[in-house]
Amino acid sequence: MRPQSSRLKCCSERLEIVPLWCDEVGFLATDKKIFEDSFAVPYDGEPLVGHLLEVTQGQYKKIFADQENYLWHTFWMIVLKTEKTIIGSADFKGPPNESGVVEIGYGTNEAYRNQGYTSEAIRSMCNWAFEQPGIKEIHAETEKENIPSHRVLQKCGFEVFNETQDCLWWKLTISDDGRK
Repeated sequence: MRPQSSRLKCCSERLEIVPLWCDEVGFLATDKKIFEDSFAVPYDGEPLVGHLLEVTQGQYKKIFADQENYLWHTFWMIVLKTEKTIIGSADFKGPPNESGVVEIGYGTNEAYRNQGYTSEAIRSMCNWAFEQPGIKEIHAETEKENIPSHRVLQKCGFEVFNETQDCLWWKLTISDDGRK
């Protein structure tokens, strides 16, 4: 087990946003108890079933295939500081493309929604991403009916830039002078 003190963390007023090591992603996809023991924090995030479980298993494979960019492939756990509980997760859906664009995704357990936690976590992760060399823009995709997710992105400064029949595409851009 790695020491918790050596972990990268994004911190906000109420949260720590912590990227998982590769083996922890594997544990998350296969055995919640082993994951909680490894991470040393109880998991109360979104239930890992169906599509979310498939995504988790797929990300585990991507991390192994591209370990140099694991921070862009792994899941970042959203941990309440006071309760020391994982309430959700977020991830970048791969390393930046040649234009400096990354995509972000996120989910929070329903019990912790509408309290500003997700906006706080996404804002922290976007700040971290913009500190990385070459990152110019962050994208997110939401279903048109997912109004709570729209509000999260709006609070974080994202704007809609594309629309399909079912989805909205959002972007957050860093200006040439470094302002978000």
